[in-house]
Amino acid sequence: MKKYAFDVAMISAFGDKGELEIDGIKHLYQCLEKGYNSMPLNFPGTPFHKSMKARKLLNETLRKLIAKRREKNNIDGGLLGVLLKSRDEKTANNNQLSDSQIADNIIGVIFAAHDTTASVLTWVLKYLHDNQDLLEAVTKEQEGVRQKLIESNRGLTWEDTRNMPLSSRINPIFQIIESII
Repeated sequence: MKKYAFDVAMISAFGDKGELEIDGIKHLYQCLEKGYNSMPLNFPGTPFHKSMKARKLLNETLRKLIAKRREKNNIDGGLLGVLLKSRDEKTANNNQLSDSQIADNIIGVIFAAHDTTASVLTWVLKYLHDNQDLLEAVTKEQEGVRQKLIESNRGLTWEDTRNMPLSSRINPIFQIIESII
């Protein structure tokens, strides 16, 4: 679940772009996460020290990605695109985020989305496992949706997700998935 949630968080943060930096960002984030709950001893070799180094490198990598997107005038895609557009637009009070602040926001969102989403998905699966009748009903509903998509030769849409009354009652996680679609 953590891997799946992390991939969803990355798509949400960066859009569906195949940028080379994404694999490096994933690696740095994983180094950061390993030391997050460790003893805060900032000595070489400790998980905390490695985590702090990864955090600094992650910020630098994100700032380079931001600069690259601006240079190519390709700021669309994910939360990063939204933050870049808001920074580039002139606001009345001129409260704009710096590139470093944008990078910090992206890191924070990935961090929050990763663990909480994985936890919710794990509990949804456990709940469905423990309630076989409900699992069968949700499976039947999902198979019906899948069949309609195959027959109409198209992908899942927002409207499709709104026509899943049973699935949407399982957990609010489906609202998160809807917002990504």
